[in-house]
Amino acid sequence: MTLLPEKNQNATEQFKAVYAMIVKTRWWLGALFALINVIVLNLALKGASGAGPFSGVLILLSGVCAALALASALTMIVLVFAPDQWLTTDERGQLWLKRTRAQGETQIRHFRVVSAVIGSFALFWSLLTVVATVGVMLEL
Repeated sequence: MTLLPEKNQNATEQFKAVYAMIVKTRWWLGALFALINVIVLNLALKGASGAGPFSGVLILLSGVCAALALASALTMIVLVFAPDQWLTTDERGQLWLKRTRAQGETQIRHFRVVSAVIGSFALFWSLLTVVATVGVMLEL
Protein backbone atom coordinates (compact mmCIF):
# COMPACT_ATOMS: atom_id res chain seq x y z
CA MET A 1 0.00 0.00 0.00
CA THR A 2 2.85 2.39 0.63
CA LEU A 3 4.12 1.94 -2.94
CA LEU A 4 0.78 2.81 -4.53
CA PRO A 5 0.94 6.61 -4.05
CA GLU A 6 4.49 6.70 -5.40
CA LYS A 7 3.43 4.68 -8.41
CA ASN A 8 0.50 7.05 -9.04
CA GLN A 9 2.77 10.06 -8.59
CA ASN A 10 5.28 8.58 -11.03
CA ALA A 11 2.53 7.97 -13.59
CA THR A 12 1.33 11.55 -13.17
CA GLU A 13 4.83 12.95 -13.64
CA GLN A 14 5.38 10.79 -16.73
CA PHE A 15 2.04 11.90 -18.15
CA LYS A 16 2.91 15.57 -17.50
CA ALA A 17 6.11 15.10 -19.51
CA VAL A 18 4.30 13.37 -22.40
CA TYR A 19 1.52 15.96 -22.39
CA ALA A 20 4.05 18.82 -22.42
CA MET A 21 5.81 17.23 -25.40
CA ILE A 22 2.50 16.81 -27.27
CA VAL A 23 1.47 20.41 -26.55
CA LYS A 24 4.81 21.70 -27.88
CA THR A 25 4.86 19.59 -31.05
CA ARG A 26 1.25 18.98 -32.14
CA TRP A 27 0.89 22.14 -34.23
CA TRP A 28 4.34 21.75 -35.82
CA LEU A 29 3.53 18.17 -36.79
CA GLY A 30 0.10 19.30 -38.00
CA ALA A 31 1.67 22.07 -40.08
CA LEU A 32 4.16 19.63 -41.61
CA PHE A 33 1.32 17.21 -42.37
CA ALA A 34 -0.68 20.05 -43.96
CA LEU A 35 2.29 21.20 -46.02
CA ILE A 36 2.84 17.72 -47.44
CA ASN A 37 -0.87 17.47 -48.19
CA VAL A 38 -0.96 20.86 -49.96
CA ILE A 39 2.16 20.15 -52.01
CA VAL A 40 0.95 16.75 -53.19
CA LEU A 41 -2.54 18.00 -54.06
CA ASN A 42 -1.10 21.05 -55.84
CA LEU A 43 1.19 18.83 -57.93
CA ALA A 44 -1.73 16.58 -58.77
CA LEU A 45 -3.91 19.49 -59.90
CA LYS A 46 -1.17 21.21 -61.93
CA GLY A 47 -1.51 18.63 -64.65
CA ALA A 48 -5.30 18.45 -64.44
CA SER A 49 -7.11 20.39 -67.13
CA GLY A 50 -10.41 20.51 -65.23
CA ALA A 51 -9.12 22.38 -62.15
CA GLY A 52 -11.62 25.08 -61.29
CA PRO A 53 -10.99 28.63 -60.10
CA PHE A 54 -11.44 27.63 -56.45
CA SER A 55 -9.05 24.67 -56.53
CA GLY A 56 -6.35 26.64 -54.71
CA VAL A 57 -8.73 27.55 -51.91
CA LEU A 58 -9.87 23.95 -51.64
CA ILE A 59 -6.27 22.74 -51.49
CA LEU A 60 -5.51 25.19 -48.66
CA LEU A 61 -8.66 24.15 -46.79
CA SER A 62 -7.63 20.53 -47.19
CA GLY A 63 -4.29 21.36 -45.60
CA VAL A 64 -5.97 23.17 -42.71
CA CYS A 65 -8.28 20.20 -42.13
CA ALA A 66 -5.30 17.84 -42.19
CA ALA A 67 -3.43 19.96 -39.62
CA LEU A 68 -6.44 20.22 -37.32
CA ALA A 69 -7.18 16.50 -37.55
CA LEU A 70 -3.63 15.46 -36.69
CA ALA A 71 -3.27 17.96 -33.83
CA SER A 72 -6.65 16.93 -32.43
CA ALA A 73 -5.85 13.24 -32.71
CA LEU A 74 -2.53 13.68 -30.91
CA THR A 75 -4.15 15.68 -28.12
CA MET A 76 -7.30 13.67 -27.54
CA ILE A 77 -5.84 10.16 -27.82
CA VAL A 78 -3.22 11.05 -25.19
CA LEU A 79 -5.89 12.53 -22.89
CA VAL A 80 -7.80 9.25 -22.85
CA PHE A 81 -4.93 7.76 -20.86
CA ALA A 82 -4.50 10.69 -18.45
CA PRO A 83 -4.12 9.54 -14.85
CA ASP A 84 -7.04 10.42 -12.56
CA GLN A 85 -4.68 12.30 -10.26
CA TRP A 86 -3.57 14.60 -13.12
CA LEU A 87 -7.17 15.24 -14.14
CA THR A 88 -8.20 16.20 -10.63
CA THR A 89 -5.14 18.10 -9.38
CA ASP A 90 -3.43 19.71 -12.37
CA GLU A 91 -4.83 23.02 -13.62
CA ARG A 92 -4.91 21.84 -17.25
CA GLY A 93 -6.48 18.54 -16.26
CA GLN A 94 -9.21 20.32 -14.31
CA LEU A 95 -9.88 22.55 -17.31
CA TRP A 96 -10.33 19.49 -19.53
CA LEU A 97 -12.66 17.90 -16.97
CA LYS A 98 -14.85 21.03 -16.79
CA ARG A 99 -15.50 20.76 -20.52
CA THR A 100 -17.46 17.51 -20.07
CA ARG A 101 -20.13 19.32 -18.02
CA ALA A 102 -20.58 16.13 -15.98
CA GLN A 103 -20.31 16.10 -12.20
CA GLY A 104 -19.42 13.58 -9.55
CA GLU A 105 -17.98 10.14 -10.03
CA THR A 106 -19.02 9.88 -13.68
CA GLN A 107 -17.09 12.99 -14.69
CA ILE A 108 -13.79 11.21 -15.38
CA ARG A 109 -15.55 8.36 -17.19
CA HIS A 110 -17.46 10.84 -19.38
CA PHE A 111 -14.22 12.66 -20.08
CA ARG A 112 -12.48 9.47 -21.21
CA VAL A 113 -15.40 8.44 -23.44
CA VAL A 114 -15.70 11.87 -25.07
CA SER A 115 -11.92 12.09 -25.55
CA ALA A 116 -11.86 8.64 -27.12
CA VAL A 117 -14.70 9.48 -29.52
CA ILE A 118 -13.20 12.80 -30.59
CA GLY A 119 -9.68 11.35 -30.81
CA SER A 120 -10.87 8.35 -32.83
CA PHE A 121 -12.73 10.55 -35.28
CA ALA A 122 -9.72 12.86 -35.66
CA LEU A 123 -7.40 9.90 -36.11
CA PHE A 124 -9.74 8.40 -38.71
CA TRP A 125 -9.81 11.74 -40.56
CA SER A 126 -6.00 11.94 -40.44
CA LEU A 127 -5.70 8.41 -41.82
CA LEU A 128 -8.13 9.26 -44.63
CA THR A 129 -5.96 12.25 -45.48
CA VAL A 130 -2.89 10.02 -45.58
CA VAL A 131 -4.65 7.49 -47.81
CA ALA A 132 -5.83 10.24 -50.18
CA THR A 133 -2.37 11.84 -50.28
CA VAL A 134 -0.64 8.52 -50.95
CA GLY A 135 -3.23 7.70 -53.61
CA VAL A 136 -2.55 10.99 -55.36
CA MET A 137 1.21 10.47 -55.08
CA LEU A 138 0.94 7.03 -56.66
CA GLU A 139 -1.16 8.51 -59.47
CA LEU A 140 1.53 11.08 -60.26
